[in-house]
Amino acid sequence: MGRPWIRGRARALHRLSEEDLIRRLEFDNPWWAFRTGTRVRFRHPPRRGLARPVIDRVLAEDLARPLILAGPPGVGKTIVLRQALAAVVRSGLSPMRIAYLSLSAPIYGVHDLDALADRFLARFGYTTADRLCIFVDDLDYAKDGLAQVIALQRRMPQARVIAALSSRASGLVTGPVAGDKAELMVLPPLAFSEFLAFRESEQALGPVLPGAKDSQSIHGAALEALNAEFARYVTFGGFPSGIAARRDDEAPPALVRDGLLNEVLHRDLAALGGVHEPADLGRLFAILARNTGGEAAIEDLAKATGVAKNTLRKYLDFLESAFLIRRLPRLNKDGKPFQRQVLFKVYLTSPTLYTALFGPVAPDDPAFARLVETAVVGQCLAGDLAGRLAYASWKGGGVDLIVLDRPGGRPQHLYQMDWAEDLIDQKDGPATMVNFAVRTNPDVQMTVLTRRRGGPARRGAIDLNLTPAALYAHWLGAG
Repeated sequence: MGRPWIRGRARALHRLSEEDLIRRLEFDNPWWAFRTGTRVRFRHPPRRGLARPVIDRVLAEDLARPLILAGPPGVGKTIVLRQALAAVVRSGLSPMRIAYLSLSAPIYGVHDLDALADRFLARFGYTTADRLCIFVDDLDYAKDGLAQVIALQRRMPQARVIAALSSRASGLVTGPVAGDKAELMVLPPLAFSEFLAFRESEQALGPVLPGAKDSQSIHGAALEALNAEFARYVTFGGFPSGIAARRDDEAPPALVRDGLLNEVLHRDLAALGGVHEPADLGRLFAILARNTGGEAAIEDLAKATGVAKNTLRKYLDFLESAFLIRRLPRLNKDGKPFQRQVLFKVYLTSPTLYTALFGPVAPDDPAFARLVETAVVGQCLAGDLAGRLAYASWKGGGVDLIVLDRPGGRPQHLYQMDWAEDLIDQKDGPATMVNFAVRTNPDVQMTVLTRRRGGPARRGAIDLNLTPAALYAHWLGAG
């Protein structure tokens, strides 16, 4: 008996055509169809505080190398790219001289950047010597993406080439990369000051927040309101999607709880980064997240995950290049780095990732103190402080966080965390930190980060400051 549902012969398989590619390019760049005099309008989503420096750099006269915007998924890189694109249009460049390419579109996968740029040039009859602007999103999907954008910039010296990626960044700190052939700008999760601005809380709190050079003291209702916002930030506020609602009892945002971790740990980006066992990567990330703010050793991690040490190091490098974790080097009691870095300190780049894995933690829970420390470190990841962070530990003592005067240099600022406020009430107080300061740099600044206590303090002949952690995090993020 025949098959009545099959009518005639099967059609020939359609292959991807040049017309398909052009149609997708035009879909990504709707302004190409505008006529002269058409007014270009863009939607105006909330702007991240770090968008302004990115836009300024895109418009800078001296930008002559590719600008790479790097950060984890969900922090708003695509929005910042589009806001930069709109700024380029406002600066006077014709929209027909701008191309936007989202390389996650499968049809782009069989073409390198040069070939895609050629379609753009041919569309309008431009040459490689013309003044153009090319925005490349999801650079992770291009093989040797950084090398491709550098080659494209060399081929089109008058063009601006701006790209965004979420993993395999060639650096972790804003500045030159690839032998000065490209420029990296890090877009980490939201700073606390950005969170307050997005929630429109800063307007109410601003008048009662002392400036960084004024006082470490904040009291009463103002401090309680700030700490309440800080607790929301720690739990849900690291990513723009987590602060769309104002309700205090909102569930963890779907992007953070489901999409973010799935995208980075289990699918495309992990595979593109050479991770072939996403379950092992996920298990390692969960262990690191559970221990955020603590010391870790390769030996212990290998035992806990069942992953070979060489593979483990590769996974750690991937997680750090994806801006999900940050490792800090260890100093000895004299402030010198160890020749063999057997131990290191690990932090999530946002405490919100902890919520995504394990659920919310209350401010009175002992685990919350490590999330506070994680949040403080997270405020440092966008600027030059990111390359100057360390910690110290030795038998019988340690300093939670250290800012060096330069990478590999002398301690400039020491921090001890005291969210429970039991250290400062002890007779010797933060004696370990004070003794470390005497041995390494008597002029070093010292700060104890608390929950509610603030003001100057003195231990022996050494001055130090007590500052509520929420207030200090606001200063760091706003600075």
